Parts: sequence; C-alpha cells; structure tokens
Amino acid sequence: MKVEEPTQDELSLLLSKCRRLLRSILQVNRNDNDASALERVRMARDHVQLAVDALEASTEARPGLFTDFSHMLMTAKSASVEVAEPKDEDRLDLAGNTRAIPLPDLLAFLQMQAKTGVLEIDIQSEKISLVLDEGHVIHATSDTSPMGHRLGDILIERGVITRSRLDELLASSGRDPKRIGEVMEIEGLISHDQLVQALETQVQGIFDRLFLSHDVTYVFRDGHSETVPLLRMNVVNLLLQSSRHNDEESSTDF
Repeated sequence: MKVEEPTQDELSLLLSKCRRLLRSILQVNRNDNDASALERVRMARDHVQLAVDALEASTEARPGLFTDFSHMLMTAKSASVEVAEPKDEDRLDLAGNTRAIPLPDLLAFLQMQAKTGVLEIDIQSEKISLVLDEGHVIHATSDTSPMGHRLGDILIERGVITRSRLDELLASSGRDPKRIGEVMEIEGLISHDQLVQALETQVQGIFDRLFLSHDVTYVFRDGHSETVPLLRMNVVNLLLQSSRHNDEESSTDF
C-alpha cells in the first residue's frame, strides 16, 4: 500500500506548531520558579522524542523540513519583539527627523551598514516599528494601520478567510490582534506561505506610507533582535517598489 507524502500545508502546519513549542519552552524558562515546571518539561520532552522518532524515517525524503526547524531553533529566543543590549563598540543609536536626513536615505544607510536593531518611526498618523537584522526587515508593526492594510483585511481580500471567521477569532478570549496571523496558522485556517505572503504585502504597504510621509521623527536602537523571523525583506527593494507605486498613482491623477 502506497503511503501519501505529506502536503506542503501539512508541513507548514507542523512548522507552526514547532514555533509554538519554542515559545512555550521559552515561557517556562522565564517562569523557572514555577514548582510544576520541571514535571511539565519532562512530559513535553518525552512527547517531543516520540514525535522525532516518528519523523526521522522521512528525513532523507524531506530534509528541508528539518533544516528549516534547525535554523529556527538556533535563532529563536522569543516570540516578542525585543532587542538585546549590544556591545559598546557595536552600538549605533540614532534619533532625528526627516528635515535632516530623508527617511529613504536613512533606511538605505542602515541596510548598507547591515545594522541590526529596531527603527521606531512616528509619522503623526501612526507609529511604525521596523525590526532589522543585518539591514533586512524581518518584522514590522503599526499601532494604527489604515483600514484595508491590516493583516486580516489582506487575507479577506485574497479570499483566504471570511470576515465573520476573522471577527470570531478576534473576539475569542486571549486573542492578541498582533498575533492573529500566527493563531490562524496554528489552527490550520491558513498555510504558512499564505501568512508570509500577506505579511510581505503588509510590510510593503507600510513602506508605501513611509515613502509619502514628511516631517517624520525616528529613533533607531541598535541591538540583536530576539524576534522569530518569518520574513527577510530587502529594504532597497521595498523602497524601489514604493517609488513605483507612487509614480503609478501620480500618473493616474492626470
């Protein structure tokens, strides 16, 4: 009897659950005063060993799955956006406004210098945070994304999820809107690729708004991010795409 190979969606769901496992491990590590933590860790360890034993036979056929997970295990420190303190000789903390240095020039400089840290930008209508790793964007957030630019809106527009289902998830107890994409992936409502593509669209929308913003203030805090990266986007490519979008919109005004 021929056994069907796992689909890409099944593999993506497995990886998302592995990320959730990593976050749980780190949470236990932060709460090491919990008396029951050791017993829970031992039980989880045994279950993980069973899962590894069950999958090891297929590693030759699907090596990429375990390569991805090993890389994630090596780089993941926390699911939240945090920045570790850099060494004094590596520190680069900047603060200013676009009257002195245009934002595209600042972003291009940070990429060329392969800087790692968080760039916090206030464009008056919203506050944006860009997490950089060696000059590349690996995470981006906005405190007040415009309608149509939120992750849920993007997924609805693409027909990945319905508005009613999204509203149910947001209304559920303990659902953090900032993590709604991860929640949908963990529950198998969207694939990993669908999540990444929607996040890339969201980040490009943020850069489009930044490209048109004037009199912007910013602060860059140097340091290594402990964010689990789902993205790795080239800053210059994002700026070039924003420039194209601006030119296209300008041409339609005539």
